[in-house]
Amino acid sequence: YAPCSNYKVKRMRIGELARATGTKAETIRYYEREGILPSAGRTDSNYRDYSEEHLAALTFVRRARQLGFSMAQVDTERRASSAAFRASFRLRSG
Repeated sequence: YAPCSNYKVKRMRIGELARATGTKAETIRYYEREGILPSAGRTDSNYRDYSEEHLAALTFVRRARQLGFSMAQVDTERRASSAAFRASFRLRSG
């Protein structure tokens, strides 16, 4: 089977990602700087370009924080599974 030519991955800017997750844009930028979220791609006009994988990762971080996990614990968990996460992320984003 060939992939459907009409299939398009949902991309979003930081404001859309912020609204979808209830996270402030500055917090998203902080998570990127600290490596908690993978760096976003950039559009031709240099806007951050987030994917559904970013949405899933940020949703995970938010839920873990709501459950009482510290950022250090979230980061430790992320690092423990980072190789598999990065490989999966590259395959899906690429």
